Amino acid sequence: MSKQTTPVVETIAAAGRTEHSLDTVARVAWATVAPPGDELVGELIADVGAATALEAVFGEDDEGPVADLTARRVRRRCRTLIPGSVSYALRAGNRQSLSLVTPMDQAWPRRLDALGAAAPAVLWVRGDSGVLCRPNVAVIGDARLSPFGLHSTLELASHLAVSGFAIAAAATAGVDTAALLATVAVQRIPVAILASGLDEGSLGDDHRLIDRVEEAGAAVSEIPPGAPPDGGSVARRARVLAAAADRTIVVEASAHSPALATARHARALGRSVGAVPGPVDLVTSAGCALLLEYEGASPVSSAADVRWM
Repeated sequence: MSKQTTPVVETIAAAGRTEHSLDTVARVAWATVAPPGDELVGELIADVGAATALEAVFGEDDEGPVADLTARRVRRRCRTLIPGSVSYALRAGNRQSLSLVTPMDQAWPRRLDALGAAAPAVLWVRGDSGVLCRPNVAVIGDARLSPFGLHSTLELASHLAVSGFAIAAAATAGVDTAALLATVAVQRIPVAILASGLDEGSLGDDHRLIDRVEEAGAAVSEIPPGAPPDGGSVARRARVLAAAADRTIVVEASAHSPALATARHARALGRSVGAVPGPVDLVTSAGCALLLEYEGASPVSSAADVRWM
């Protein structure tokens, strides 16, 4: 893109003193202003490119390739573009050893392309971004973890990891944390998908878990460093976790568990979904029972079951 067509992006890039491409700078800018997974924004970026789209919506060029009506519709959905916030997101990555991965990069997990216009514009990664493209299984479930659920999680995650799968999970308490730590314990590859930024200020008490995940695999987020908490971030993370995994296994979940949303996203994307049948008297078995009886999930009692899904 020339300087005449993308002055907004070039101004941000110059202020941030970054060596990233204009496309990457523009994608980081979109991540700071647009709701994650916004399909109207995603369609605009796919149509004209991230930098041209940003110029059309936040610049002063009224004669570009984007209709004024479209630009106004997108602008109404977005927060104010603050160049300093974009610069911080770019610089924070360098200061805290975060890498930026976009759809233009070899490390981009092509599974995410199944989300279409709802795919993330950019990912921040702590650890080895190369592991994002490895075959993997999401092992997920409730924050409440029974002894049965703990045993099932540790056995499934460790056996699947040793057999060659990276293990993906949310960095939440219960099943997901147990799956990630089991993978670390057998010296294999964990992948944590977060609903917050990866900077120290956003991680809070999760930083110890993420430090261990980073040493062995990768922690991933579409949320910029320093972004304020968002009440919808957990629900939006479900789509990323579902798309990032080849298969999704729900170990233990109540009937209203967020893990069911991830499983349903995975089913909608045509991915294989499994659930562990649990004791009928456990509340945290109800979600798995729903998936098995009404939503086409495959029963999983061992790692061998997952490999055949």
